[in-house]
Amino acid sequence: MPTDASQHHRAPPLRESAWLAEVQRKAAGLRFGQLTLTIHDGHVVQLEVSEKQRFDNPLDTRVSG
Repeated sequence: MPTDASQHHRAPPLRESAWLAEVQRKAAGLRFGQLTLTIHDGHVVQLEVSEKQRFDNPLDTRVSG
């Protein structure tokens, strides 16, 4: 039985294949951006996706007005 109080409230760890499959799915659909994993007690608990929109030709992005 754990004596450390923090061990009593741990969420059950996700199977590696569950979070890894989600990371692969998100990465496959991402053209420019980043994926950030949050890890608590050695377990992946969160995945954040940040997507960027790139404009290759700066002249196309000029705002008229």
